[in-house]
Amino acid sequence: MVYALEKLDCSQKLGALFDLLFYGSYEVRMYAGTILDEQIFEFSETDLHTIQRKWDDLQRHPEKCPDFDACKEDIRHFVEGFTSYLAD
Repeated sequence: MVYALEKLDCSQKLGALFDLLFYGSYEVRMYAGTILDEQIFEFSETDLHTIQRKWDDLQRHPEKCPDFDACKEDIRHFVEGFTSYLAD
């Protein structure tokens, strides 16, 4: 199913893609990451705060993410790439 998303316009689905990145299997995370890399997204400050809160929670509860230790840095890359748009 995630593979099919690559062919669709996901510009309004940033939060859903991060959920796949945070909680999906290895393969799901790979496709979500590809979509995050290749597509352009429309998002609000609220969306970015939600992503940051979920990332913070995931770091406190790594058991929610399969193979968290192996994928932590990849996920961090995506989170920081998007949350860098937040004003300090």
